[in-house]
Amino acid sequence: MLIVDAYLTIKRRNKEKQIDTGYVQTDEGIRIIAVKPDTPAAKMNLHAGDTILTCNNIPVNTEDEFYRAIQKNAAYCHIKAKTYGGDLIIVESAIFKDSPHEIGLVLFR
Repeated sequence: MLIVDAYLTIKRRNKEKQIDTGYVQTDEGIRIIAVKPDTPAAKMNLHAGDTILTCNNIPVNTEDEFYRAIQKNAAYCHIKAKTYGGDLIIVESAIFKDSPHEIGLVLFR
């Protein structure tokens, strides 16, 4: 299982290097334009170019909606996203309870 996960991660990173993930607007969700290192978002393996569709099972289309959804569960975050290549992913992680805004994402609508 770990070998398959490592293979898919490497394949995804190589594919993302070939794609310009600049400030591309999206019609659904919110686009990630940067992920800060050593944060919950980095640990969830989110990348620039991914689009967050739901957070804690709540659809999000703005940064405000995203941070309100994070606050529904102050210590845990469950995200459904679409990679820049179009694959659907589900990631989850513990977050900083006292600072949900410190998840480590820079977002763009």
